[in-house]
Amino acid sequence: MSKAKRKNKKELVIQKRYWDQIKKRYPFLEEKTHWYTGTKLSKKEKEETPPILSAWSGDIPEGWVIRFGHELCEELRAEFIRCSCLYTAQILQAKEKYGDLRIYLGGVPKNCKAEDIIDKYNSISSSVCVHCGKMDTPIINDRGWIIPCCKECYEKMNESRDDWSDGAPIYESLTVSGDWTTPDKILMRVYGKDEEAKMQEVDITYTVNRLRNKKIVSYEKALLPDTGKGRK
Repeated sequence: MSKAKRKNKKELVIQKRYWDQIKKRYPFLEEKTHWYTGTKLSKKEKEETPPILSAWSGDIPEGWVIRFGHELCEELRAEFIRCSCLYTAQILQAKEKYGDLRIYLGGVPKNCKAEDIIDKYNSISSSVCVHCGKMDTPIINDRGWIIPCCKECYEKMNESRDDWSDGAPIYESLTVSGDWTTPDKILMRVYGKDEEAKMQEVDITYTVNRLRNKKIVSYEKALLPDTGKGRK
């Protein structure tokens, strides 16, 4: 076997190990049905399908995965355990749309508050660069693609572009958001004793500060817990 083939085989083994670790800790990230037809995946298809939100799935931008992917999954996991739906809950779809995180759930009970967690990260996502994960990033209109993108990443991308006849537009002229500071307060549903939901301003400073101060790890390991020796 050639060195290249041995290397590829080793990489596939490591990749499969990551997938198994992610699916074991976050069973709600395992694809169970075909995204388009809705038909159930076979055992082999499940094994060959990367976990939702992972580095290999391409569901959401790399910058979001490395900045808050792990924290989002941990909070969802804790909530699913609380309402006894860890093994029935499933993320049906995750994507970026108009610069925001969109996640659609299935298999959760009425009293599950996972949507509140998703709403929080939806608000945070709109000021996190989709490429590098930098916070306090403005949303820009990049040829019709509405995304949070920092100036450094925009200029780096333009170095390899050959589709601008008169040069790339100035970054500042593309920004469409006024205040791009990552919010520390957002409107969320708050449940009273009667289980009725009311919209209320909620302080998310703790989450935002944790994300600001976190050590960014490799994209592939971004979802896994930190063992103290890097995420494994």
